[in-house]
Amino acid sequence: MHAQAPYLSDAQRGFDLVRRAAVLESRDVAAPDGRPLAAFVAGPPDAPTVLLVNPLGVPCLFFVPLIEVLARDHRVVTWETRGLPAWYPDERPDDAPGAWAPEVHTADLAAVVAGTGGGVASVVSYCSGSHVAVHAIARGALAPARLALISPPIELRADGPKTLYQRTMPPLLARVARGGPRAVGLFRALLQQGAQVPPGGIDHELHALNHLPFTSDDRTHRYASLHAAWYGTAWSELLARIAIPAAIFHGSTDEIVHPDTARALAAALPGAQLQVYDHQGHFAVATCDALIADVARFVASGPTEAARPDRSPSPLHA
Repeated sequence: MHAQAPYLSDAQRGFDLVRRAAVLESRDVAAPDGRPLAAFVAGPPDAPTVLLVNPLGVPCLFFVPLIEVLARDHRVVTWETRGLPAWYPDERPDDAPGAWAPEVHTADLAAVVAGTGGGVASVVSYCSGSHVAVHAIARGALAPARLALISPPIELRADGPKTLYQRTMPPLLARVARGGPRAVGLFRALLQQGAQVPPGGIDHELHALNHLPFTSDDRTHRYASLHAAWYGTAWSELLARIAIPAAIFHGSTDEIVHPDTARALAAALPGAQLQVYDHQGHFAVATCDALIADVARFVASGPTEAARPDRSPSPLHA
């Protein structure tokens, strides 16, 4: 995947997650406006297709542990959303009004599905990828049989409990999006004060990859614009249009998205099941074997014992 991820440093190219990403094969897909999209496939070509919707502005490497499991029995399709340095280098900014609108990402999703063979049995999204997944399904751009949301940051209650990130970062991102690259100083300073993760192991790799959008002022502004474009979305209206079996998978100690955010979303999404994993944080999508196994089980068979509301992982999952 090295050639497909030129935004990685030499040190990052040695990450175990990058090595394991060899399971992915690249596909040439063009967006409706002609921009190249970094699309990837894995697994048997004749198996049911699972579309993985990546978070806005970060690599699909977060999905690698899940892809390894899903690709045993499914054809996995994913892509890296607009905004990554690989496709929007700093010397070629794309911050015109509407450049990051939800409709743009939904159109990209449709292009990826069409360009990789079409037909999607299930959709799995992580973090802000849930924005794109819900928007695309509600708008009729996609008609899967099942929907899985992992650590979804879709907020429906202004007065509900929030993490420190939810209380502070969205307002800062909105300010950075309005102010341009010169307005990123405070935001980047706050990020640098975050917890440091010692080198070695998957946690260090995930934190390093998660920091990629913030390595320059232009990239940070682009990331802010990507996310601010979704603020004010009428989520309740969109969720009411989704009638397929759905499941939400969330860590009880997620430091980015409060578990009550997931609970409110499950209550608003018709027929949704909620699965909460004790002592698991925001990176559980890549580090929690129980979550990965339950997502794969849900994708294969729909809502089952593996996705009962608020079921804690059994000892078998420890």
